[in-house]
Amino acid sequence: MKPEIISWLLEGDPSICWQVERDLLERPPSKYGHERKRIAKEGWGARLLALQDSDGRWGGGIYGPKWISTTYTMLTLRLLGLQTNHPQAKRACKIFLDNGRFTDGGINFFLYSLKYSETCVTSMILALLVPQQVKDVG
Repeated sequence: MKPEIISWLLEGDPSICWQVERDLLERPPSKYGHERKRIAKEGWGARLLALQDSDGRWGGGIYGPKWISTTYTMLTLRLLGLQTNHPQAKRACKIFLDNGRFTDGGINFFLYSLKYSETCVTSMILALLVPQQVKDVG
């Protein structure tokens, strides 16, 4: 990739910078870890974290309204690279467990309409509960 494109990408949001360093520049975690820490303090990640409601949710709900709820905000934060064990993310994960565990072992946020856990939602929540493994390509 052209050096000017790399430079332009590295001037962007921390959530882009760390992935450029990892994936394009093939740097080890010790080199891009600083950029990942910035996600919670600057840029898109910080903006999303600032929108968390006082009850620990985003968008007023756990799964809905679609795209702005806690589930979808947490999925976005995970994709941006928010580091594991961030206090606001842990608070949201507690909400998932406190409100979603169902008798069949899965997750069900739709108690009035479904009498069983929903596989897709269960898998999304499990992905959020398990610490993200960032591969070291270096």
